[in-house]
Amino acid sequence: MALSMPSYAYRVPNCRLRHVVKRGETLTKIAKKHNTSASKIKKLNKLRNKNILPAGKIICLNNEVKKCPNSYTVKKGDTLSLLAKANGMEPPYDSALEIASKNGVTNANRIEVGDKICFEEPKKEEPKKEEPVVAAVPIVIAVAPAPVEERDHFGFFVTPFLSFGKVDFVDNTTGTRGSVLSKTNFGLELKFMQFLTESFSSEFIATIEQRSFKTKTTRTFGDHGGQMLNIGVGIAYNPIERMELKAKLMYGDEYYFRMPSTTSLAMDPTKAFKTDISASYDLFRSTSKKYITGIGAGLRMLSGEHVTASDGTAYKANFGYGYFGSFYVRQKFKHIMLEESFVYEDIRKDTELFNQTLANMYLRMGILFLF
Repeated sequence: MALSMPSYAYRVPNCRLRHVVKRGETLTKIAKKHNTSASKIKKLNKLRNKNILPAGKIICLNNEVKKCPNSYTVKKGDTLSLLAKANGMEPPYDSALEIASKNGVTNANRIEVGDKICFEEPKKEEPKKEEPVVAAVPIVIAVAPAPVEERDHFGFFVTPFLSFGKVDFVDNTTGTRGSVLSKTNFGLELKFMQFLTESFSSEFIATIEQRSFKTKTTRTFGDHGGQMLNIGVGIAYNPIERMELKAKLMYGDEYYFRMPSTTSLAMDPTKAFKTDISASYDLFRSTSKKYITGIGAGLRMLSGEHVTASDGTAYKANFGYGYFGSFYVRQKFKHIMLEESFVYEDIRKDTELFNQTLANMYLRMGILFLF
């Protein structure tokens, strides 16, 4: 995924002056340094967002074609020193620097096949290929332009997971308190991702989870739970290189606890909207970005619908809220990424009949296919 050499943001035809973006540079700083405008550079290089300018990208600052009575197209094997000598310019090395300055070449030791070079002096003959025998004259062979970085456009994330939780609840009518432990539950998350730009991505998500609980007392369940199916969409934004901000909206199954009697518990299924707003940060990245470790945190809001239980009990599910945190480890390959993560969530869900708090832990192991 990472490159060891600069790449073009956009290959501008007939570019007269190029610039390699350095870390921390902005279009405004570059434009001021080269006596031009940020909007002109943005338009010339077809940049979508002038605020997003990765280090190492090559941009063109000027492609204005001036009238040149004596123009030459660079061929493989040419150097500025050889061109200067063939056009009667002495000494070759100082003349190469002069040619580079007048033609907008940022590095006199590197010219590219296809570049146009303008000479003020009459051209005498085309340069002949010579062996670099003079130690004082730097000879650098012209190379083809660096390849443009390949960017993945889509991703498919498959994440199986295990979960374990506890529910504490209070009956608003009688004041009775209780708690319930979950069994070891399991589920699967499927996620289709589209990488819109280097900073924005969208996703469609579907999850299915087995949710069942057991009591610490002699009470029995009216309903032991079942499968929870949720679908939703999300959008992610990277304001800086190591950070990701995400918003997600899900809709699907949710369970609420109640106490039909002092010796029994019931789990009532209903539908609910769930909204997550979260942020994550990569604490560690290897030089090649192959290994990444980071943390995340977020807030959740839950809005349940009116509940009608199987025994005819009806009640209103109020607004719920909570928080969650995560720790993740990722391994990146060319078109595959593995992710292992631990997630803890604490969600409060209230109804007309009772208040309850769900504490859940997830162990997730996913694989992302990039294409």
